[in-house]
Amino acid sequence: MFIKSILSLMLTALVICPLTAKSIIVKDFGAIGDGKADDTAAIIKAINNIKSENGGEIVFPAGQYRIAAKVRGGIVLDKVSNVTITFQKGAVLLMDNLRSDGLGGGHGVLVTGPSKNIKLSNVTVQWKTRPRARSCGDGFRFEGFPKAGLSIDGITMTDCKAENSAQTGAVLMGCENITVKDFVADRTWADGLHFNSCRNINVDGIKGIATCDDTLAFVTYYHKEKVGRRGRPFAQSKLNDWSNTNTVAVNIFSNGGRANGIRIAGAMNVSISNINISKKSSGIIIDSGMKDKRHRWAYLPSQVIKIDNAKINNCDTGLLVENFSHTDRTRQFEINCKNLEISKCRNDGIHLAYASGIDIHNAKIKSNRIRLRGASDIILDSLKLDSSLLFIDGNMKAKTLSTLKDTNITLNNVNVFQNSVVIQNVKKLDSAGLSISSSPQSAIVVVQSEDLIFRELKIENVNTANKPRCFAMRILRSRNISGNCSFSQNIESKSVLLEIGGGNPNDISQDVEIRFNPEAEKFGVIKQGGKYGTYNCKVFFQLP
Repeated sequence: MFIKSILSLMLTALVICPLTAKSIIVKDFGAIGDGKADDTAAIIKAINNIKSENGGEIVFPAGQYRIAAKVRGGIVLDKVSNVTITFQKGAVLLMDNLRSDGLGGGHGVLVTGPSKNIKLSNVTVQWKTRPRARSCGDGFRFEGFPKAGLSIDGITMTDCKAENSAQTGAVLMGCENITVKDFVADRTWADGLHFNSCRNINVDGIKGIATCDDTLAFVTYYHKEKVGRRGRPFAQSKLNDWSNTNTVAVNIFSNGGRANGIRIAGAMNVSISNINISKKSSGIIIDSGMKDKRHRWAYLPSQVIKIDNAKINNCDTGLLVENFSHTDRTRQFEINCKNLEISKCRNDGIHLAYASGIDIHNAKIKSNRIRLRGASDIILDSLKLDSSLLFIDGNMKAKTLSTLKDTNITLNNVNVFQNSVVIQNVKKLDSAGLSISSSPQSAIVVVQSEDLIFRELKIENVNTANKPRCFAMRILRSRNISGNCSFSQNIESKSVLLEIGGGNPNDISQDVEIRFNPEAEKFGVIKQGGKYGTYNCKVFFQLP
C-alpha cells in the first residue's frame, strides 16, 4: 500500500512538473560565431536536431554568427513547433549575403506555418553591409495563413532587434496570439514591425530608428474575392476576425526616416497608446481606398480604432485620416482619438479627408492647422489650438448651397488662440463652447454654408495685426445660421463686429440670427444690400 502511494505521488509530480524541453547550444553543432566563418550549415544542423525532438531551445552564446549563403534565411523554421531561439548577451546573427548587385539575398529569421509556440528571446539580426535598396531580406519573417489550424499560433518576441534589413524589421502574415515586447527596428529599408491579416496581437514597446517605411503597421489589403497564398500579403473582401483584430499596442517610439510612425489600414478593434513620433511623413495615418494605380493596394476603412496619449512633432502631418478613393464604400470609419499633443508639423496637425465617424477628444495643437476636407460625422471635443487655424471644408467642389450634403460636424469646447476659424461648404454644424482669441485677422468666417448653430461663441481681441476689412465674424452666402456670441475688444484695431454678405440669386445670405452682448454694438455691423443682398438676417445685442 505504501509503495502504491509513493508511485501515485511520483506520477502526479510528473504531470504537474513535466520534464524541461531539450536545450542545445548551436556551437555544439559546428557554429563558430567569429563573424568570419559561414555558420549557416551549423544552424541548420541544430534546427534539425530540435525538429527531431519535437521542439526545444537553441542557444546562441555571445558571438557573431555569419550568414553568407544566399538562401531563404539564416535561421529557418519550416513548420516546426515548440521552438525557442535564445541569444545570450553579445550574440548577433550577422547577415553577409547581399547579391552582387548590392540587394538583399535572404531573411534573418524565417518561420513558416502551420506551426505553434515559437519564442525568440534577445535575437539581434544585423546586416553587415547596408543593402543598396529595398529588396529581399526581412529581419524576422513569419509566413502563416489566416485560418485556424493553418496559421502560426503563439509567437513571442522579446528584446529582439533588426538592423539595416533589406526590407522589414519584422513582418507577420496570417499569425495569431502574438506578443512582441521591446522590439527595435534600426534603419530598415521597409516597415519596422508589420502585421498583415493577423489576430490577437499584443505589442509592448517598439522603437523605430530612421525606418524607410512605417515604424508600426497594421494592414489588411482589400480584394473582392481572393485571400492570397502563404508567403505573400493577404487581402480580404471584408473586415473580419483576421483583420489584425483584437490588438493592443503600447509604448511606441518612432524617430526619423520616411513614411509614417503608425499605419492602420483595413484593421478592426485596435487600441494604441503611449506614442511618441517625430520626423516622419505622418505621425499616424489611418487610411482606406486606393491612393492611386501606381500603389495598387486598396484598404477598407478601419473600425473600432482607439488612439490614446500621443505626442507627435516635426512631421509633415500629425494625424491623417483619409479615404483616398472618395467613395461611400471606403468612407465610414470608427475612430476615437484622445489626449493628443501635436506641434511643428509642416502641413497639418490633424487632417481628416473624405472620411466619416471620427471623434477627437482632448487635443493640444501648436503652430499647425486642423483641416477637415470632405469629412462628415466628426466630433472635435476639448481642443486647444495655439497659433493654429481650424479649417472646415465640407465639399471643396460645391458650387451652390443646393449641392451641399450633410456633414454633421460637432465642436465642443474648442479654443483657438492667435488664429482663426474658417467654415465653408458645410451643412449641419453644431458648436458649443467655441472660443477665439487674439486672431491676427478675422476671427471666424462662414462661407456658403447652411444649418449652423453657435451656442456659446466667445470672441476676444480681433485683428491684432490691425489690417483693413477684418471682422469678428463674417457670414457670406449662407443660410439658417444662429448664434450667441460674447465679444470683447481690448486693443486698438480697424476691425468691424460683423459682416453679412449676399451672393447671387441662388445663394444670398438668409435666415441668419446672431445675438451679441450689448457692449459689442459699438463695433458696427455691415449687411450687404442691393439686388443680391441679405434676406431675413437679424442681429440683436442682448444675449438670452
